[in-house]
Amino acid sequence: MFESADVEYGVLPFIRDAAGELVPLQPVDASNRASVQYRAESAVIAGRYDGAIAFSRSRDRRSGGVKTAIIAQFGELPESFSEPTPEMSH
Repeated sequence: MFESADVEYGVLPFIRDAAGELVPLQPVDASNRASVQYRAESAVIAGRYDGAIAFSRSRDRRSGGVKTAIIAQFGELPESFSEPTPEMSH
């Protein structure tokens, strides 16, 4: 984590398109770490998404650097998201 950082939380949901491929939707904001995990998991369990990644993003106020970290993964995800730090635009 950065020394003086602003932290944001989000859910990156995935659904299957008409061809059966898992595609990402727009990220959904969450207020904190517990909330982001709950939102991601409950949406997959309820069948709204085929998969979801709960993530955090830290922005260093001094340098402008950004670090993204996966908190949890639920359901089905594309193979391209098997790496621990995917690019997730917000």
